[in-house]
Amino acid sequence: MKIRKKWFIALCLLMITSLLFFGCQDTSTEQDETDTDHAAEIEINPEDSGPLHFAVIRPDNLNPLFNGNQSLTQMYHLVYESLVTFDDQLEMMPLLAKEWEWDERGHSILFTLRQDATWHDGEPFVPEDVIFTINSMKDQLNQLEYPFVHANIINQISDVRKVDDHQVRISFNRPFSSGLEAMVFPVLPHHVFAESGRGLLNSEDFPIIGTGPYHVVEYDKTRSFQLNYFDAYWGETSYIKEIFVSVVPDREAAMSMFESGEIDLVEPLSIDWTKHTDRDEITGKSFLSNRYEFIGFNFDHEWLSQKELRKAIAYAIDREQILQKLYFNHGKIIDTPVFPESWLNQMDDIKYSYDANQAASMIGEMEIPEGTVFTLLTNEDNQLRVATAQVIAEFLTAAGLETEIETVPWEQLQERTDEGRFDMILTGWHLSVLPDLSFAFHSTQINDGNFIGYQNDVMDEILENIFAASNQNQKKQEWLRFQEFFVEEMPYVSLFFKDHAILHRETLRGDLRPNVYSIFRGIETTYIVTPAEEE
Repeated sequence: MKIRKKWFIALCLLMITSLLFFGCQDTSTEQDETDTDHAAEIEINPEDSGPLHFAVIRPDNLNPLFNGNQSLTQMYHLVYESLVTFDDQLEMMPLLAKEWEWDERGHSILFTLRQDATWHDGEPFVPEDVIFTINSMKDQLNQLEYPFVHANIINQISDVRKVDDHQVRISFNRPFSSGLEAMVFPVLPHHVFAESGRGLLNSEDFPIIGTGPYHVVEYDKTRSFQLNYFDAYWGETSYIKEIFVSVVPDREAAMSMFESGEIDLVEPLSIDWTKHTDRDEITGKSFLSNRYEFIGFNFDHEWLSQKELRKAIAYAIDREQILQKLYFNHGKIIDTPVFPESWLNQMDDIKYSYDANQAASMIGEMEIPEGTVFTLLTNEDNQLRVATAQVIAEFLTAAGLETEIETVPWEQLQERTDEGRFDMILTGWHLSVLPDLSFAFHSTQINDGNFIGYQNDVMDEILENIFAASNQNQKKQEWLRFQEFFVEEMPYVSLFFKDHAILHRETLRGDLRPNVYSIFRGIETTYIVTPAEEE
């Protein structure tokens, strides 16, 4: 039976998908080289940027609030804006809200809105837009045939109201420490959708009107989008004035377009993305993703329910070797499921470094009956994970814990975890950028996100304190408690967070700084060098 609490916010998706960019040059004699370099300095002017080309996977729904297509979400970062956004450490930065103030109990936030933001149709951005957007999501909660990423966030909001012409107060059902992070949903223009326009929210002819640096001038969601720079944008001016977006059926098609030179950036298909950068005209930018790999344990198992064995397993696995040999070192080892680059991560030092002798000693002391075999389950469709499972099984067997791997289709893996038919499981989470791990470790979520059956009153208390922290200092202290308690309890053996990357042509210049939230971070500094400029 699944038990739920109203306060619980189970967020384990979001975000993140991807796309990518690159170019070349040529010389002859020493004199010609000097002349060419001088000409390039004069001719390669960011103000003369050519258009940017990339691709998105064909979307089903164009409404940014209910869209589940991650590639479209990335494109929409150029079109729509939220009240706040994330920096590289996942701390909050102003966007449509230029400042904010929490009440003392952590029950509400007063946002002061920008007065210079304008919708793409020329109308001013006003508090009514925020109010309409939140109420629209609340209205749609029980009407959509599929879940949307902001559903659990909206359930936490009890009230939203206008304070004055430039302020809006958002209140929560109870203290909600992630209330600020929750405000990253795109804001829609109330003057377009209110009253008679409400039917457009789920329309095939959805009007794409935002406040971001680019506006959509035309689109056919089965073929293409054209975005132009919005001259009245309140923020930094961009060099790239036109963006052409192709609609493709899948990532393989996008990669094919990139390899043929039709688009400027793409998301690589394999973890070994550096093989593409051997070509002079292509480069890549990697960044840490929120994809977390781990080993989970069945807490109904006689031996695995004992934390000393789980700790021994952690010591027995050489995570550095796995990361280097199988993942080309594209990731970061960590002992807890807290995003390593987050301001909330306070434990960079690795406690469970590889120590075969320590592992063997701890396993030997447990006197597990001879002939006992442990099974490590994983999904057969992920060959990289299967290879990882094989290496882990070898490490554990060498330490004295005989381990065999079992691979099954993804659907069967889900059935087995739901039914508790596993010893150990190698899998991963695509974690939300909102910091809440209650879904995985709180006792109320057993048989749901907490599929391992972990139950501990101290862990429950820490997770509830994190959720209800009334200020950032208290929140940070409780996250430190979580990390310290996690490494003591070891409900999972954390492997690493995986890197993500974008590839782009060398013709895209500037300071693009993709991160876990947006691959277009720094887009205002970039420009496209046209072939004529490079001659």
